Amino acid sequence: MSGKEKIIAKIIESAENSRNNTIFEAKEKIKQIKADTKIYIEALNKKTDLEISEMQKSVSSRRKSVADLDVKKLILQSKHTVLDKAFVEAENKVLKMADKEYKAFLKKLITTYAENGDKVLFSENDKKKIDKTYVEEISKIGGIKLDYDFSDSFNGGIILQSKNCNKNLTLKTLFSQVREKAESEIANILF
Repeated sequence: MSGKEKIIAKIIESAENSRNNTIFEAKEKIKQIKADTKIYIEALNKKTDLEISEMQKSVSSRRKSVADLDVKKLILQSKHTVLDKAFVEAENKVLKMADKEYKAFLKKLITTYAENGDKVLFSENDKKKIDKTYVEEISKIGGIKLDYDFSDSFNGGIILQSKNCNKNLTLKTLFSQVREKAESEIANILF
């Protein structure tokens, strides 16, 4: 194997290790979020159960069917509230990551999805973390030319702008996609 092939193999191995570490860290964070959410749900379920019990005592027998319907709506609403809070909390945890971790997360998004000539839009909140050197380093690693700018239209993640299409990799979009794919599974786990 030539020196060039060894370097390419080493870069590929390093990228694979980085990807595996990122996946492992994400899975660990998901486990923690699930555990935190489960505790929160148990407390909320106890509170909701108490409220339901009190409502049932005050409802007359002729309105029992209406009260039962209201209780079911309340439980469903509580479940949606918990799921909403879980995803908001997950997004906040990503935003509160240490700078090094957060920059590694963004780097992974860029190296995975960016194409030569793309413009990377970072959140205005990332101005203190992201600079020209950071983008140049990623460009060099990926062997592509990247431009960058900042936008106040989102809180975290990135948007990749290219001639052909834009790729919305903001945290809001990423979590929305995760939620669409996993909401019923998460609801089954949590409830």
